[in-house]
Amino acid sequence: MEFKKEDQSESQLPLVTEHIESAKIIAIETGEIIQEASVKKPWIKSAKEIMEMGITEIPMLVKGLFPKYGMATLAGSSDLGKSMLLLQLTNAIINGSQSFLGFELKAEHRRAIYVSTEDDEYSICPRLINLSKSTEDKSVYERLEIITSEENLLGELDKLLTANPTDIVIADTLSDLYGGDMNQSNKVRFFFKDYKKLAHKHKTLFVFNHHCGKKNDFRPPHKDNLLGSQGIESSNRTVIELRKDFGDPSLRHLCLIKANHLDETSKNRSYVLKFDYAGDGFTNTGARVPFEQLAKSEGNNEQKISREQRVLQLRNEKKTIVQIHAIMKAEGVDIGRSTVGNICKAHPFVQPSNDGTGGQQEDGNDDGTDKTVSVE
Repeated sequence: MEFKKEDQSESQLPLVTEHIESAKIIAIETGEIIQEASVKKPWIKSAKEIMEMGITEIPMLVKGLFPKYGMATLAGSSDLGKSMLLLQLTNAIINGSQSFLGFELKAEHRRAIYVSTEDDEYSICPRLINLSKSTEDKSVYERLEIITSEENLLGELDKLLTANPTDIVIADTLSDLYGGDMNQSNKVRFFFKDYKKLAHKHKTLFVFNHHCGKKNDFRPPHKDNLLGSQGIESSNRTVIELRKDFGDPSLRHLCLIKANHLDETSKNRSYVLKFDYAGDGFTNTGARVPFEQLAKSEGNNEQKISREQRVLQLRNEKKTIVQIHAIMKAEGVDIGRSTVGNICKAHPFVQPSNDGTGGQQEDGNDDGTDKTVSVE
């Protein structure tokens, strides 16, 4: 009888005693299972093997924002420029830029793939031309592959990533690629598994463009604002929310709402970006705003607090006039600093707060010149 193996003594067979998969050796003539040998799966390693890799911190593609490998999601309402922001990131990568929005950029391959389900080449072309104005050598744009079809997407991505190692794959948008009920967590998680396998196999980063719920603007930035189930957030290592500034329509707030690899100082204040669609796209202003100041007040009569009541409420929390003005502007309330000062002067004694903690007596002489602010 002939077998599918070379003649080996028992002592020559490899011995693997942990986390093994049985490899069955079959007789050619009868198909009978004759022997089982042990083969270790490549994705199972001992702690010692992992430690010998010598990695002391998580590798980052954009330091402070995106990890080098895995899954990430950028979410927000419509018409914020999310697609433009992601396209701008791919532009920085293929051009070999050392930074993106002021964050250190570490692109290894200087290649990117952009999957667009909403925009075709006619819509993308003007954006690319605008982004390429400062690039003399236009041949670098051969490093950016644009896909405008969902047909056999996973297979096509696997081929492209095999042919050319790539730093990032943008999937714009998640809802189009998934196509199912976003509220079914188990199905959402199952959808992400295939992309996770590709990310692991090719050591690249997938970033999905997604939407937030309708009441997003009335809540502070949070991972629960994402449209759909908790399965989206749990399937991604990094989740970023983009939202518009209430006082200045040209400003956007970039908010890290899930990033286990970063400290809390990166996740409780937004990065304020200037957005110029016809110009340079997004630029970092250097300012940061606490998340709690980014929730818009409800507009209905039952929940709306009058400007005067809101001023006194914040005053009772020991906020200065400058702080009160900044907070209310971030909440979308149209009020001037002098108006805040006049309300405070008209009520020299702050009333007890609604939570029953009591109020502090004020002298009513604050002229609004206090420069201590909570908005950097």
